[in-house]
Amino acid sequence: MFDKWLSYWFPESSLMRLAFFRVTMLILASRTLGVVKFQVFQLAESVPGSAGHFWNPIFVFELLGQTPPTVATVRFLGSVLAVATFTGVVGLFTRTSCLVAATLYFWFWGMAYSTGQAHHEKVVLVFALWALAFSPCGRRLAIDALLRDCVRAWQSSTLNSIPRRDTLAMWPLRFVQWSIAFGYVFAGLTKLARSGFEWMNGYTLQSFMLGSGAPWSSFFARSPQLCAAMSVGLIIVQVGFPAVLFWPKSRWFFLPTAASFHLLAMMTLGSGPYDTLWLVMIAFVPLDRVPSFLGLRLRQGAIWRRLLWLAAIGTPVFFYLAFLLPRVDTIYVVLIALALWVALRGLRSPPPRVLRYDARRRKERLKAVLMRWLDWNNRLTLKPQGEVTGTR
Repeated sequence: MFDKWLSYWFPESSLMRLAFFRVTMLILASRTLGVVKFQVFQLAESVPGSAGHFWNPIFVFELLGQTPPTVATVRFLGSVLAVATFTGVVGLFTRTSCLVAATLYFWFWGMAYSTGQAHHEKVVLVFALWALAFSPCGRRLAIDALLRDCVRAWQSSTLNSIPRRDTLAMWPLRFVQWSIAFGYVFAGLTKLARSGFEWMNGYTLQSFMLGSGAPWSSFFARSPQLCAAMSVGLIIVQVGFPAVLFWPKSRWFFLPTAASFHLLAMMTLGSGPYDTLWLVMIAFVPLDRVPSFLGLRLRQGAIWRRLLWLAAIGTPVFFYLAFLLPRVDTIYVVLIALALWVALRGLRSPPPRVLRYDARRRKERLKAVLMRWLDWNNRLTLKPQGEVTGTR
């Protein structure tokens, strides 16, 4: 039993998937930096006892005796956080950058949550950054990996193969998956524990909608029966969400449904979009296999199947662009463009290539390492000159 539990948390997994997850999480965190700095600056500039000053520290800050920061502290830590986020994205001092970014994001969002209502979406993001700090997240798509290969190529006449899998590559993703599942299941159980099944009578949700003034609230609040059906569906999704941890096929239902729930909550209850939580859920998606998966579904099969997959991909992208893009900054646009570029690259199937190099010359070995590192599809096979070559 213990061996199965260890194999669940530490199987051999793709380092490229972990690298994609690292880059996405840090870009996602950087998008929140401007908002949280503004909130903490307001706290630092307010005068204790004034009408604009509110300080209700979260439990951890209360234990540590944390007090409101000064403007100089916020400015300094914000600069450090920006540098750590950038170096983490490009993969320079990767694990240290993730650790510093996770600690400072926890401090900034803890300060912001100490001045108002706390939300759970940023908690999962900070957990993801902390987990990445204790994983081999810098083995792929990182300057650290490139420098390591260049040093080895300079010192030795043989070039090491590119690391593809590692037993420590999955546990950060598992940790984030369990964090998301715990958040949903406890939200559902709390509703049932405090209000019982009366929470699903339809009138509870209807009253929230009527008082929100959100764009879609008047339409959905017309029918208590519709509100009751939505309430029952919400409880089922929240309480049943842990199924995604042990039954991967259930993710096809629970992940889109959870994202749809947050979209409906934004349009009917006036809550935040929780788009951070939407993108953190990519921990359930094998990102390294997405390009080939999309390429296979869009290039092969009957026309109606291709159109169905195109609609399945395009519909959430349309809703995201229509309802969330006007509220986000250019970093999110870059992130969306990067995801589309990854998908389009997966439609190509370039033939394998072989690059010969002189093992006796350091410059040629370094050039070979650089060429392989820049090869997106990992189709480049390095062979010393004079050796019989083959393609994989």
